[in-house]
Amino acid sequence: MNKGVCKLVCSLVVLFAATLMPSCASKKALEAPVKGNQVITVSADAPYTEVISTKEGAKDMDVQVKIEFDEPNNTLKVSLTSGHNLFGFKNNSLYKNVIRNKKVSLQRLPYKVVSEGEMTYRLSKNVRKDIPGNNDKHTFNALVSTTGLHAQTEDYIMVTDTISQKFDIMADTTITITLGDVMMMQRSVSKKNRYDLIYYTNLDKHYQINIGRNPCLGKGEEISSAQSLLEDVKNHYNALASKYPTVENLNAETLAALEEVRLKLENQYPKVEANSECPEVQSILQEYNSYVDSIAKLADVKAEFAQKRPRLTLPADQLLAVARMVDNNVASWLVSNDVVEKADLVKRNKKLIEDINRKLSRKMRMDREQSHALYVFKRAEKYFNETCLQNNKR
Repeated sequence: MNKGVCKLVCSLVVLFAATLMPSCASKKALEAPVKGNQVITVSADAPYTEVISTKEGAKDMDVQVKIEFDEPNNTLKVSLTSGHNLFGFKNNSLYKNVIRNKKVSLQRLPYKVVSEGEMTYRLSKNVRKDIPGNNDKHTFNALVSTTGLHAQTEDYIMVTDTISQKFDIMADTTITITLGDVMMMQRSVSKKNRYDLIYYTNLDKHYQINIGRNPCLGKGEEISSAQSLLEDVKNHYNALASKYPTVENLNAETLAALEEVRLKLENQYPKVEANSECPEVQSILQEYNSYVDSIAKLADVKAEFAQKRPRLTLPADQLLAVARMVDNNVASWLVSNDVVEKADLVKRNKKLIEDINRKLSRKMRMDREQSHALYVFKRAEKYFNETCLQNNKR
């Protein structure tokens, strides 16, 4: 066996072993939703956003929620934005501990607050009236509370229309985010160094987070090794196919020469385990194995040589192009969270496959390139059926 190819095959086996060992955890069923929680999915390219109406008819008091996933750093970022400056406590806080003379006592907060000089922050009469019961005994709920996350240390910016907090994601835990009490404030018209807290409400939102991770993240070396292996076998197979383009050109002598080269390639390119969580690696290795199978099928050339069947007029390039479109649609189906889009992708693939199969209703003769292209197409059809149709029935 070619030493370079052997090295590539061995490295892939090692990489597959490393990939598969933690797969049980990564493929663990999504956590059952906790009663009262809104289950959402966030991924690196699909943050979650929602607009919460806090006061009927007052759009400027809407709060936009954004939850973002930073996959390379394994963090979540929660942001709240409004037309007013926002304020909320980082943790549950007893009124009498954090409010002095109707003002927020920044010095009594257990975290650093960045404020403007001698600025004060006063609770308006309306806000004090909105607090139920005895003010001193009231507890403000934390603006953002979580499970399964660890808050990063950040200074709290007192005057801002966007409050954001980054969290490190803890391993093997259910992730929840609860949005609690928020206040809105504006610059006082009567006092130069004062902000008035003019509105107070409990957002009362409870999210259970499912993380949509990119299965190909960090697998650049694995993808590169697989691609090199594919290019190598493809070049050798195409060279062989160009030398013996059609069955009609073969005779006893060329059949023997073809079989000799075929056996060498069969030994040089063994099949590899095409089992990876990364769809790109999976696709490359499936294509590699399709070339290996096409090399093996050259052993049947004598039987094909003896048969007289109608020739397939469908070009190999067209078969490969359709197979590629089917695979691309499956890849889009796997990452989509839109039910309508997924149904449309399934519909498109069914039509592509039906159109090709209609032209293959009879057994036909084909050249080496057509034979290989048909094999690739059938693999794409099988992958689509197993991934999008069978999984959808479960």
